[in-house]
Amino acid sequence: MEWILHSLIPQIRRDDLRNLGMRGMWGIVGGILCAAGIAAAALEVTSTVAVAGRPRDVRLSNGLAFSADQYGLLVVNAVIPQPPGIMGHWGSVGLSSGLEIHGDYAYLCDGLQGLHVLSVANPWQPQYMGFVAEVTTAVAAHLNGQYLYVACGDEGLAVLDLADPANPVKVGDFQAGGWVQTAASLGNLAVVAVENGPLCLLDCSQPESPAQVGQIPLSGAVQSLILAPGRLYVLHFESGLSLWDVANPAQPFQICSFPTGGWSTDMALQESIVAVADYLEGITLYDLSDPLRPVRVTHLDPDGFPEALDWQGDLLAAAVGDQGLEMWDIANPYNPLYFTSDIPQGSPQDAVWDPQGRIYEAAGDGGLRVWDEALSAADPEVQVQTPGWANSIAFSQQWIYLADGFGGLRIFTRSSSPQLSFVLDSPHYTGRLAVHDQGVVYAAQGDAGFLTVALEGFGAPQQYGLTPASGYVCDLAVSGNLLLVCQGTGGFTIFDVTNPTDPVPLSLVMPQGGAWSVCLSGSMAYVSSGIQGLKAWDLSSPLSPQMTGQVTGLGWVEGLSLDTAGNLVACSGMDGVYLLAVEPALQVLDHFDSPGLARRACSAGDGLILADDMALSRLGASTGVVPSPHAVPSYSSLRAHPNPFNPSTTIGYRLPAPGYVNFRVYDTAGREVATLVNGWRDAGTHEVTFDASGLASGVYLVRLEAGDFTQAQKLILLK
Repeated sequence: MEWILHSLIPQIRRDDLRNLGMRGMWGIVGGILCAAGIAAAALEVTSTVAVAGRPRDVRLSNGLAFSADQYGLLVVNAVIPQPPGIMGHWGSVGLSSGLEIHGDYAYLCDGLQGLHVLSVANPWQPQYMGFVAEVTTAVAAHLNGQYLYVACGDEGLAVLDLADPANPVKVGDFQAGGWVQTAASLGNLAVVAVENGPLCLLDCSQPESPAQVGQIPLSGAVQSLILAPGRLYVLHFESGLSLWDVANPAQPFQICSFPTGGWSTDMALQESIVAVADYLEGITLYDLSDPLRPVRVTHLDPDGFPEALDWQGDLLAAAVGDQGLEMWDIANPYNPLYFTSDIPQGSPQDAVWDPQGRIYEAAGDGGLRVWDEALSAADPEVQVQTPGWANSIAFSQQWIYLADGFGGLRIFTRSSSPQLSFVLDSPHYTGRLAVHDQGVVYAAQGDAGFLTVALEGFGAPQQYGLTPASGYVCDLAVSGNLLLVCQGTGGFTIFDVTNPTDPVPLSLVMPQGGAWSVCLSGSMAYVSSGIQGLKAWDLSSPLSPQMTGQVTGLGWVEGLSLDTAGNLVACSGMDGVYLLAVEPALQVLDHFDSPGLARRACSAGDGLILADDMALSRLGASTGVVPSPHAVPSYSSLRAHPNPFNPSTTIGYRLPAPGYVNFRVYDTAGREVATLVNGWRDAGTHEVTFDASGLASGVYLVRLEAGDFTQAQKLILLK
């Protein structure tokens, strides 16, 4: 996914932000592309292509740029004068916000998912080494010799010994009494920025017991700290840059301060020149040879909004939001040379395989993309931008149908280079699609029901009006003369489509847990009932469907399909992909832990194509591995619906035993924005509503803690 639904927000540049408030600014986000694929059990990745993310931090090392791209670690070539290009990626389940590089190892701060350790000896394939158990929250990190100082939010500052870089050991900590948002260190001195509190100066001559020796009474949003011999550079989000003398840490004093634009985010230092990133002003280099008279050296104008900087030698790198990573050769600071990588947008939401050798993808803010069926190329053969959020795709004999959210239903020619032929606008959100074998299309229209459209044999699309539903239409599927419509908590309705343009309701079924996604196979329907599991229904008598089987513990299944062998493929968001046998009863055969949120999968020859928010991947069965029954977890994963949402969403979870539950929501900086549950709950299934009416559009993380169990899920608020 973070990415917010970028296609629904007008194109805004820094000049326009001067007239926006803070809440408006935080709503502007997008995505860069990276590559991912992690195999588990008998399903393995055979190829993968570009995916979505958002750079939050950057580090340069040995001709490479490493980025915490919000959804994992991105590795980019950074050798001047070659153009930057993606080399490798590792996908995380948290909200990555910071990182450090030490030799062949990367340390990724993944928010509430802690600190991950990866080997980057092979930058094309970062290898996950594990996580640091003693660090449960990691916001930012700073390397000082063999020690790593980690800002751990409300858990303070952690000091890790990297004597064995693959296995960091926590040797000390400092409890700051507030949210630690960033830190810096040099020699035996460390500085910690506490949100709405002072800067704490620490003596770390004994790393196992950092001791506070002084403080600087600053408060608010301190974004970045840099320690130089006897000097401390402090960058404040709104008030700019200040320089402090810390030769005597017990008695620091301010040397100078000056504004840097208004919304400053990060800085980097080379000798006496400091580079400052600012949302409004871009990137500016200041010469502080005489700190009482700062001199503006040059100004850099990145394409997007700079969030983080790193500067090594002549190369300055910036994490620039939806524009990815941008770089400058600063050998001559007065005449910098600009480098960037041209990476298209997109967040894989759905895909279909065309036996003619193509894959059509609904790519979120990337619109429609066409790939070769082997996914062998790094870039799509064709990409068509659309104004909405491309979330579902289907095709008939002549046409490709793309559900584009508030961009309506868009109809393209079915070819290697699709051409937009028709647009059906709608005041409702156009969601999941189902295509009847007679060329009639059924398009979900949220709580308004579903739309029936016919095109085959007509010169223009023929609309047959809205069919109302008993709830929000989440998914629909058609087989033969039956159409099944999932309506969330409103259950599912079976329609007779003997006349495809005139659906006739036959029965309404209200399964426990609701109906959220569906796959039809002959007279059988497989319906996801959220945290109540996946259920099989016999539709032989559509007036009185009978449930014939159930499997639980798969998380919240949001996409269902069949592979060529007749097995059921269940996409369960952050729980990945499950392969299930349907005969003689539903039974899990295999599992794939996708790096992103598994949305939809489709059969493609002898494999599967998976769209998982982050990557579009081809999955195949590995040889020599016998699938084994899956151990069902005792806790079900979180599931929010709808997601994206505005202004509220319902989150479901299941407890195997009664216990104390802590359920909170955090923003991407790790700050708590809401407490949903804080108390005792009985065993069983539960739901809680998150009302974000007072929050800005953006990516949020909801975290459930129950005993020793912890689970988190990303939420997207779109206003």
